[in-house]
Amino acid sequence: PESTYSPKEVAQQLGFCTKTVLSLIKKGQIHPIYRINARVFRIPESSVQAYLRRCRDMDTLPPAKRE
Repeated sequence: PESTYSPKEVAQQLGFCTKTVLSLIKKGQIHPIYRINARVFRIPESSVQAYLRRCRDMDTLPPAKRE
């Protein structure tokens, strides 16, 4: 079975804040495998990889969180 991640875990992997990942989900740029309620998602590894490929192809990424 494919690994799935919470938005927080995806944010940590990508160096974004969780709100950015939730915004990307809302915009349809990252597709969750299922939605438990209004703010609880599980995101498959393949969706994260597809997002990164699209960004690489377009040479764009949202700004990383500021430390």
